Amino acid sequence: MIGVRTGKLKFEKRFTLDPKSEEKDFDSSIGNPWDDKDGNHWRIIEFEGRLWKGNEFSISAVFKNGSIDMVEMMQVSGRLGEGWDDFKEESELKRKKVHDAILDEALGEKRDFKWGYVDSNYDRRVGCATLKVHYGKRPEPKPEPVVENVQPGIIRGSF
Repeated sequence: MIGVRTGKLKFEKRFTLDPKSEEKDFDSSIGNPWDDKDGNHWRIIEFEGRLWKGNEFSISAVFKNGSIDMVEMMQVSGRLGEGWDDFKEESELKRKKVHDAILDEALGEKRDFKWGYVDSNYDRRVGCATLKVHYGKRPEPKPEPVVENVQPGIIRGSF
């Protein structure tokens, strides 16, 4: 379950992840590391078959520069299909409802905390529903770009 004060994720069989989890705490042969254009080192480590409140989850822990940045989870109990071709929007929306119910039971309506924030979503572009625990503050929304209404045939500028 999610510790409201600590952000600690406790799964059955004594498996935990929390804001203090470090990349070095896990087998270095697991996961695919890469560096981004900004010089950050990233690594995703996947954990299959972790149980949480009787539901089986697939878990991906995302590390940035050695420290945990995010945990992405997908409830997989009673698999809806065996591969990406089997994922359907209707099934994924049902999975999202399961994720929402788990969060509601664990946290009520609160989703922002001192240690980070959580969300449940369905991304049509990717085609799956996930439950995410972000360690760190929610980013500020980016302002909408201002588009100037220019009339055709009128050239603006100084000559």
